[in-house]
Amino acid sequence: MSSPSLSQLFKLPANERAELAMALWESLTDDEREAVLVLSADELAELDRRWAEHLADPSSAVPWDDVRRKLLARKAVERFVSGRRPRRRLSKSVLGMTVGVKGLARSSAPTSTRS
Repeated sequence: MSSPSLSQLFKLPANERAELAMALWESLTDDEREAVLVLSADELAELDRRWAEHLADPSSAVPWDDVRRKLLARKAVERFVSGRRPRRRLSKSVLGMTVGVKGLARSSAPTSTRS
């Protein structure tokens, strides 16, 4: 029995593709995840800058619902302009999914030293 091709997997319903993506992510060990998600020095510096900016002015944070609404509106305009058919709306649980990345979650002020 042969495995399904990538193009066949893309034809799965959205909920099955999301389940597959989550199952694949969860199948990675912590070491594999960290090896894949290595951030460059520039990316780390940008994260530190943004974190420091947030700590200096927490009121500048934008609620997720506002960000999501703007992103969906932008996508709708892009689809209209390009003539593409609209996609089904993703559930909040999929859109709100977070991925843990070492070094992204900070509990105190950022530091420039990395291990």
